[in-house]
Amino acid sequence: MATPKRLMNAKQASTFLGVHYNTLHNWNQMGMGPPRTLKGKRWYYVLDVLKDWLSLNAPAVAATSFHRAASAPQRSQSPSSASAFQR
Repeated sequence: MATPKRLMNAKQASTFLGVHYNTLHNWNQMGMGPPRTLKGKRWYYVLDVLKDWLSLNAPAVAATSFHRAASAPQRSQSPSSASAFQR
């Protein structure tokens, strides 16, 4: 007996991949996202296929996921402002 495939909607798949829902949507629009399947009127992702896709595309996913965090400027705390909060 075949085991049923675990299907995930786009929100669940984006959480699994560690990217924002909009990022997954954009990937699909550009034709570079993970494969998905249409059931009725909705798109679903098969968990095993997501795992395979992630193992092949992990560096690209990590670069996209953390792009904003990596490019954000770091705040430095000057000694004068630090002492103002230590009263």
